[in-house]
Amino acid sequence: MIRALMVLVCAFAVCAASIAPARATQPSCTVDRVIDGDTFVCTSGTHVRMLQMNTQEIGDCGGEWAKAALANIFLRPGTTVRLDYDQVAVDRYGRDLAAPIVTGSDGADYNISIVMVYVGLAKAAYYGDNSKYLEWANASQAWAQAAQWNMWAPGGPYNGGTNCGGGATPLPPPTGNCDPSYPDVCIPSPPPDLDCSQISERNFRVIGADPHKFDGNHDGVGCES
Repeated sequence: MIRALMVLVCAFAVCAASIAPARATQPSCTVDRVIDGDTFVCTSGTHVRMLQMNTQEIGDCGGEWAKAALANIFLRPGTTVRLDYDQVAVDRYGRDLAAPIVTGSDGADYNISIVMVYVGLAKAAYYGDNSKYLEWANASQAWAQAAQWNMWAPGGPYNGGTNCGGGATPLPPPTGNCDPSYPDVCIPSPPPDLDCSQISERNFRVIGADPHKFDGNHDGVGCES
């Protein structure tokens, strides 16, 4: 379900240009668990409803798909994020309304709300009278829809289909952010952190830092088959 998506989420640099927000004003949060495709819980107990996007509900076609992507790829337990708020900070259910910002290994900041929309696992949404990133989200949705990625694929739930998560549309090869530790293949730097089960490449050369730890026995070859 998620493997094709992992080919590698358009290398983050393509789908979510650095937003360089004012970090000092953004509280940090360590992800404890994901509730669904647009809501997660911090270890502090704070429930966060993500800004500018909406996913299928659990029980609806695609709901588990979106949740799995958020929990297993973008906001794994233990991930540190910063919470970027808009005008309205809390919804009627007591959840914080914020965009989770992840800092990549390149030092750039990435808005996971927008990433989910860009890869076709969420729709742009005006929620809680907040519109800080709505224009960006709408543009990302248009891109995903035109590319027919994931839930926008023929037969996918955003096209009225019944493919509820059994085969994500492969994304085009990444064109940037290729980590220099893997010079013969294009695998982006974390986040997200990947393991060999989540990529298709095998027996590739590994040099330097190996941020994904693909070369477990340190023989210079990653994901040996």
